[in-house]
Amino acid sequence: MKTLKFYKASFLYPAFFLIAIVVLCSAGKPSKSKQQLNPFNGQEWFLTDIEGIPIDSLYSKVPFIVFDTNGRIYGNLSCNSFFGSYLMINKKKVDLSYAGSTKMLCSDMALEKKFSSALKSDISHYWTDGKTLVLLERKREILRFSVKTDDK
Repeated sequence: MKTLKFYKASFLYPAFFLIAIVVLCSAGKPSKSKQQLNPFNGQEWFLTDIEGIPIDSLYSKVPFIVFDTNGRIYGNLSCNSFFGSYLMINKKKVDLSYAGSTKMLCSDMALEKKFSSALKSDISHYWTDGKTLVLLERKREILRFSVKTDDK
């Protein structure tokens, strides 16, 4: 009978210890909301300007970018899809890394080349008001996007 009590007690101590670790590890600073961590909101941002020059609205497919909540970027260059990653440094700084794209050949690649070249530049800062997103290389505007609305 004595060994049975010892046997039950030997399982209880590790269980209490494990529960205490889980509780202590989960306690701490309250987590920030996804809105605070990712002001880009995981939505599609449609390209409107490259280096201050508006893009031609005659393109059949408007290029866009999405910043997902897992640190990945993806979108469309106008013909090919692209992908990469980003890291939010603070409320004004972002580290953007263009990784690659699909390699389809399309009839007009001019916009595609300009957009992919701009994405490969040294983008380090951003500004957004929730409707417009501007990506900057230091203080120089590289790309400007907007959220698609019903009237566009």
